[in-house]
Amino acid sequence: MREVLRIMGDLRGPVEEWILHRADKLSLDGEVLHVSDSRITIRVDGPEELLEAMALACSLGPSEALVERVERVSMPSESNNAH
Repeated sequence: MREVLRIMGDLRGPVEEWILHRADKLSLDGEVLHVSDSRITIRVDGPEELLEAMALACSLGPSEALVERVERVSMPSESNNAH
């Protein structure tokens, strides 16, 4: 399964690295698509349960960040597009 997560809030500091580290710990394939002080957008691939865990981790964020909300958008995975 593939999702795009949009993490919004006060995201200054090493938040991008923290997010990628969490994805790695959950054995998710992740890629950062956008970074600013107020929003980070990432694409993650993996099982639904682990994507839910990733969204929860992002909503808590590192101690340096104040996460206001996380939006989850399901995307078709590459394996679903193969014919």
